[in-house]
Amino acid sequence: MNARQRDGKLMKRNGVETFIYFINFFGRGIHVHIRLVVVLLVCGILAVTWASGARIADASPGEKPNKPDDQPERKSPSFKTDVMPILKDACANCHAGRKKKGRVDLSTYDTVMKSVKANDPDKSRLVRSVTGNGAKLMPPKTGLSNAQVKIIREWISAGAKND
Repeated sequence: MNARQRDGKLMKRNGVETFIYFINFFGRGIHVHIRLVVVLLVCGILAVTWASGARIADASPGEKPNKPDDQPERKSPSFKTDVMPILKDACANCHAGRKKKGRVDLSTYDTVMKSVKANDPDKSRLVRSVTGNGAKLMPPKTGLSNAQVKIIREWISAGAKND
């Protein structure tokens, strides 16, 4: 309040008196304010530590707690959504339909599996062809991008499943 009593009368403080009052208030209690800040900081640190501990305690035994910077486990590529679109775009013009160059058909899962050794991409004819290692580079001249080759290799390494 900006009011005080003097001689039984209620009087208002002017601006100078209010300023002096606040200077005296902060001048007297600076140690109290420092203590208050320290106590609040300690309480904040304890709250954050407690919240982190609660997340760790909620994790089941043997399971790592989720950290915000952890990335979800990466799934292996799917034939239908990842591999087949690559083969259709890059290979189907020559290796599907009635005229299959080199008698290689890459139009269905079953025919693709004739060129794939599951779990062993280095022994798969498909990988050797798209990388140009031990076979003619396919597609001719341009080949596939590194990202596309990686998807095919990962799919074969994961068992070359029809999913």
